[in-house]
Amino acid sequence: MPGSARFDIPARRGIVLPMDNPSESQPSKARPKAGVRGWIPITIIMLAVIGIILIRRSPEEETMRNMHSFMAGGIAILLLLVWFLLLSRIWQEWGDEGIGIGFY
Repeated sequence: MPGSARFDIPARRGIVLPMDNPSESQPSKARPKAGVRGWIPITIIMLAVIGIILIRRSPEEETMRNMHSFMAGGIAILLLLVWFLLLSRIWQEWGDEGIGIGFY
């Protein structure tokens, strides 16, 4: 039946199907850009704060508590530096603009 809506081709009525436009039918192969891993520094800072609180509440001498607190903070700073340099993915973003480890 030529007048029936069942037999009409949708593209003739102004509807564009994906097969009519080949660029839309191809799935994008590019993966979304991965963001910075923010949970790692948050965890490091939380563990450092908890550790320093536990050290400060211990019954040790004041000098030992100060030294252990300083060491816990230093270890946290070193871990944050390792995260920033190796795991943060910031170098990937900076590398495109030449701000990374070296200039082009």
